[in-house]
Formats: sequence, structure tokens, C-alpha cells
Amino acid sequence: MKKLLILSLFLPSLLWANICIQLDAQETPEYSFNDEIVIHAADGVEIHANLFTPKGYLAPYPTVIFVNSWTQEEHEYINQAKILASKGYQVLSYSTRGFGCSGGTTDMVGPKDMNDVALVLDWLEANTQIDIKNVGMSGISYGAGMSLMALAKEPRIKTVAAMSGWGSMVDAIYHQNTPRLFWSSALLVSGWITGSTGRGYIELLQNLVKQENTEEAIAWAKSRSPLTWIENINKLNKPVYLSNNFGDNLFQPNNILKYFNKLKVPKILDLNQGTHATGEISGLFTVNNYTYKRMHNWFDYWLKDDLSIDLNLNEITMQTDFKHKRIEISEQELLFAREVELNLTARNFLRNGKLVTGEADKREDVDILYTGFDTRATTGIPILSSILDGHFKVPVYNAIPWIQRLNGIYYQSKPFKNNLLLRGIPKLQLTTTSSEKHYQLVAYLYDVNRFGLAKLITHGVATKLNKKTNSLDEFDLELVATAYDLPRGHSLMLAIDTEDILYARPQHYIPYRIEIHFGEKNLNKLTLPVSR
Repeated sequence: MKKLLILSLFLPSLLWANICIQLDAQETPEYSFNDEIVIHAADGVEIHANLFTPKGYLAPYPTVIFVNSWTQEEHEYINQAKILASKGYQVLSYSTRGFGCSGGTTDMVGPKDMNDVALVLDWLEANTQIDIKNVGMSGISYGAGMSLMALAKEPRIKTVAAMSGWGSMVDAIYHQNTPRLFWSSALLVSGWITGSTGRGYIELLQNLVKQENTEEAIAWAKSRSPLTWIENINKLNKPVYLSNNFGDNLFQPNNILKYFNKLKVPKILDLNQGTHATGEISGLFTVNNYTYKRMHNWFDYWLKDDLSIDLNLNEITMQTDFKHKRIEISEQELLFAREVELNLTARNFLRNGKLVTGEADKREDVDILYTGFDTRATTGIPILSSILDGHFKVPVYNAIPWIQRLNGIYYQSKPFKNNLLLRGIPKLQLTTTSSEKHYQLVAYLYDVNRFGLAKLITHGVATKLNKKTNSLDEFDLELVATAYDLPRGHSLMLAIDTEDILYARPQHYIPYRIEIHFGEKNLNKLTLPVSR
């Protein structure tokens, strides 16, 4: 499977088949609809759009601009646009360059895309009765990144509702020096099939996978990171609504949490169960969606000045289980959460390693694992496992004896006497050596019941680059943020191996050796943020 994913990065772009749809004009007692809007960009590219104009409301109209997700086009949000238009909003949806009926190739939230946003607003000012002081922007995934970047760069955008987006594109494709192999491949292939993707992006991702010329790719990604331009938003105090998902391994929750923490404006972050966009996608078809209800309240508050709405600004909500009530915590509670530290103790021939509270074992020892084969510790089936876990309560399970000792190690705690409420980003610190200068570790955190069945809670991966072989390194690894309730009587298990289907490993063709060193001067601990 991994070879197929890598191959997809090196295939030429053979499929260029934009999905172009045209709908008939509509007139209802609540709105009129025009699907024949064409806006000409500065470089001659045509940007295609549609417009809902409300009836029975006084102009000028508060306006919402919807931007398509990756592979989608301007009609993606048509149901939500109808609802907003019936409430008095003017709603324009457009296809970004490279998708739908729009021309050109994708610019990946680059300068051309930002120029197109400005031209869309110019067109609205010239051709509609827009209330230019009350303009919002929204989208899922690619549309979320477009919205956040436009908020930072276009002064006429007052606020955004960004769903399943990113703060740092660098972290999205290369967090902790590790290429996101599965999702990068999936985006490129889907872009080829449904749109027009430039060759340059393929070469950038090839370099990341090969760990060559990474500086160019990082610079490209940084320029497309809303985080890079966040001070523009903070200076103008523009409000931001964010929604992301715990099981999203494209734009992991750590990414948006860091962005949220650096915003100094009125803001809300909702973290849902599920994988990329699954917490929001039902809102495209039904009004019974938590995120889109929040979006309506958000725009009513900021674009219509409906101060009767209680937004609980600067809060974070976390959905701990798809069917359970959300918990609400403040940003300060998350930033300064109580921490539980578990020290790792080395394994021996008879037993596996331990996670222990209290003082670390000071004895000199070493745990050894070899690369070359994956263990049965895994994140599961990409996309599907996160959907089954988040929405159907079918998590990724493992059994302790299945994790082979040659290529992996695991450390287990004693059963906890009380519930442990995990809230935030777990962190792992190790002292390591490697026989290769590039090496990778993947960590999996499990909930183990009294029968020894292990349920995956979260995971993390990091890669060390250009290290002196066989020299001691401090290896810091950040796991994916979680909101998980560990039941009383269950224990935690930390499994460590060297590869996972989601990520590109360093390209060594001969197995090599990694060691975790224990002793008085060596630090090996797992830090867990927990609710007070």
C-alpha cells in the first residue's frame, strides 16, 4: 500500500477533467438565483460564480462568500446559501481557479487566489447592493484555508467561519519533519481527477518524501499558512470561528489549536469527532448540523448585529463522544491544563516496559528496536478508521501480544484507580540513538481494559534528520490532541515503532537500529494534559 502511495506522487498528471455544472436561474418569494456570473481575473482566467439575492429585506445586504473545498465547485454550499438568502443575506459562491467551470490551475491559496478574492469583492461592489461593512467568508477544507488567508489579506472581509482548515500548511504536510504521505497522495490524485493541478506542487511533495531540497517546500508552505499572516487579523481585531475534527489526519487538531492560541481576537473553536470534514459535511445537506448552526449564529451576531445571541466567545468545545454532550473549556484551561507525567522503564527478556508515576528508574539500560517491518500497532485504515471511531463508536483495536518485540516496544501503566480525563496534546520525550542519520518513531497511546484488549486513543510521529549516528539525541514527539475519558480500572499503553501507512519514512533500504537509553541523565517520559 505504501509503495502505491509513493508511486502516486511520481506519476505524471494525466487526468484533467474539471467538473463544470450550470444550473437554471431560480425565482422564489424568498430569493432570486443567478448561476451565470463570470469574473475575469487579472491574468485572463475566468472565475465562475453564482449569486443568491434575498427578497423582502432592505438593501444593502449583509453578504456571505462561500469558497469550494478541494475537488468541489461553486454549488457545494447551495443548500446553506438558500437558507442564508431566506434570512436576508446576499450569498455568492465561486469556484477557485483550477476547479469547476473556473479556468487556470490551482494556486493552493497563493497570490493569484488572493487577487481573485479581491476581484470577487470588486464585482460585488460594482454589481450588487452589498453592505461592504458586513461581509463574511466561509468554506470547508480548502475553502477554510482560503477564508482564513483572505481574512488576513483582504480588509473588506469582516469575519470568517472556517471548517476543517489549517493554520500552518507546513505542519499539514511536514509536521515534526515527517511527510504526510497518504493525505498528500490523496489530494494530488483527487486534484488530477477533478481539477487542474500544476506540476510544481508534485515536485515539492516529491522532495519532501525524499527529504531533499526541503527548504523550498517549507518556504512554499509557509507562504500559504494563515499563521504566517495572523498579526494582520490581530491588529484589526477580526473575529474568527473555527471548526475541526479530532480524527483529522490531514489538518490535525494540533495545527488549528496552535493557530487558535495565537489569535488575539473574538474567537471560538469547536472540536468534533470524526475525520477530515466529516463533522461538518452533513450541514451541506441538512440544517441539523452543529457546526452550521454555529455558523449561522456567528454571522447573525457579527454581520447583522444580533446581540441577543450568546456566543461564549474565546471558548473551546470538545466532543468527547459522537453521542455525548460537548464539554466547554476556556483557552486558559487548555493552555494550563494539569499534567500527569508517566516515566518509561526499560523492558527485559521476561516483561515489557512500564509507565510509572513518581521518580524515574535511574538504572542504566537500553531498549532496542529495528526498522524494516511494520508492527501491528497502527492508526488503522486511512479515513475509514477515523469515521468508524468518531461516528459509529468502532475504534481501532489491538492486542498486546500482537505487537512484536523486534520492530516495536510497548510500555504499560498499572490500572488507574479513578477516571482520567485527557484534554489536549500529549507529549513524549525520549533519549535515543540511531545507526542512521535519518530516523523516525511512531507512538501510539492505547486504552487497555482488564482483558488486555487495547483501544487506540491517539498517536504521533516525528523524524530526526541529519543526526550524528550512534550519538545521544533528545527525541521530542507530539501526539495528536485528544479529548478522551479513560475509565477507572483501565490502564494506558504506549507502543512505539518506526512506520505507519499515513506517513513517509526515511528512505533507507537496509534495516537499521534505534535505541532508547535509560539512566540517571536520560529522560524518557510521557506527559498527559488532563482535566482538573
